Amino acid sequence: MKNNNAPLYLWLLWCTLCLYITTPWQYLRYPYTDNLSLPYMLYFCVVVVICIFPLLFRCVLLIVRSASKYDFTFFVKKKKGSKKSTIHLSPYADTRCPKSMRKHWDVLLSLISKAINNDEIIVMHSHLFTPARINKLIKRLESYDLSFSVITYPRKTSLYEKLSIPFIYLLFQWSFPHLHSDGMTVVIRPLQPPHIN
Repeated sequence: MKNNNAPLYLWLLWCTLCLYITTPWQYLRYPYTDNLSLPYMLYFCVVVVICIFPLLFRCVLLIVRSASKYDFTFFVKKKKGSKKSTIHLSPYADTRCPKSMRKHWDVLLSLISKAINNDEIIVMHSHLFTPARINKLIKRLESYDLSFSVITYPRKTSLYEKLSIPFIYLLFQWSFPHLHSDGMTVVIRPLQPPHIN
């Protein structure tokens, strides 16, 4: 669940804090005059830039996404010589619209299918996994005629995730997700076809 108003409130709080900290300094350094002086105008520009600075992260990310060939969806970690792959959702993936979510699903299914065909074990840890999403993943994989088994077990969301994930979402997606204390780990193992004598 996401609180859609929280980013706006936090940004207004940030602007208020910036003005509160800088305004007394401005009055002491530049006494009031009838004419707008250049230092005052520069000060005003600096305050405006500081206020809008947190909003620039998402804008920059959107530009990078449109210009880059890199697919900001998932990334795979795999040790050399290992048959186990760990798939992570990129923290810079756009999850705000249904079109992007469909794209992420297609990429995830493609990565898992490729790993199963290569006889690799797939491990995924996420606070986003719910029983409904896991069932959806299994049904989508079954439609690919893949032989696999799935093991799921609960996983505690670490303090690092509880702090870093909302911060990244706030800066890059202007949203504030609610993280459950329990996530899920999903392990997908390829099944060998039975030998026919």
